[in-house]
Amino acid sequence: MVDHVPTAAISPVLGSHVWVASAISIVILLLATFALFGFSVQVLRGLVLGADNRASTSKFQATAWTYAILFALVALLVGHLLYADFDPGWDKFLEDGLNSDYLWLLAIPSAGLVGAKAITQTKVQANPDAKPRKTDPDNSLLARTRELASNDNDDKPQPALGDLQYLVFNGVAVAYFLSAFLGHVERGLPSLPDTLIALTGVSAASYLSAKAVKSAAPPVIVSVRPTRLVLGADETLLEVSGSGFQGATGTGGAPAVTLGGVTLEVAAGASAEHLIAIVPTAAIAKTLGLDPGKLPLVVYTPGGQPSAPTIVEVL
Repeated sequence: MVDHVPTAAISPVLGSHVWVASAISIVILLLATFALFGFSVQVLRGLVLGADNRASTSKFQATAWTYAILFALVALLVGHLLYADFDPGWDKFLEDGLNSDYLWLLAIPSAGLVGAKAITQTKVQANPDAKPRKTDPDNSLLARTRELASNDNDDKPQPALGDLQYLVFNGVAVAYFLSAFLGHVERGLPSLPDTLIALTGVSAASYLSAKAVKSAAPPVIVSVRPTRLVLGADETLLEVSGSGFQGATGTGGAPAVTLGGVTLEVAAGASAEHLIAIVPTAAIAKTLGLDPGKLPLVVYTPGGQPSAPTIVEVL
């Protein structure tokens, strides 16, 4: 059995010893990662990039906590092998092991990763264009960081509150863990405040809830102009406004429009909130089976998800 010296009597680990053990630990973790997955910078990117070539918030959180805890454990072992002042911290870890704090800190990001993957796969099965691959060549650190807290619109990225909360609260928790560990290595692995652990769990639940709601939301028609039209010798333009016309991400190609079950041509330049559908001439409409009457107009996302119908009167 290991005899422990009271905490107050334990001498702090020398700062130079902490830095040496930390540097060696980082090198060991990098070498182990490269040895397992290949010696390439792309390996490090793969730890945080999703299948769509964007930085994945859920993968980043799981990776951050996994490597933070591995770093602390390897640093304790390296320090114990090199310096005697690491021994109290190493002995305390051997006696206490990983307490429930760390089981939660590993379980919450893992659950977030699995849940996010399941939601995304379901969304892509229903709409193959819901998660288009990133085409923007910008791979800078700023661009990748922005992807962690924004939607998947590469042209006009907007903050995603669920992603931002998940990123910030876990970032604070990781920073607290590392600072508490490096500041008092002689005490072994630090305990984290219950409030901080709860915040990581709540933010993970909020992130998954927002992702699930976003994936299930259908397109919505807010207005159509005109609501009454006459089939004649000229084409008629229907201006349709609403939201979600291009699927959950706001990208992914042109939406489709039907009127009375007949597919209409959609003018170029359609967006997630606005499109122009072209009603053909009377002669063409007859051949297509577009008959006069009060007909339902429906907008479909590129993946085929329909909106609720809106009535347009055709004379």
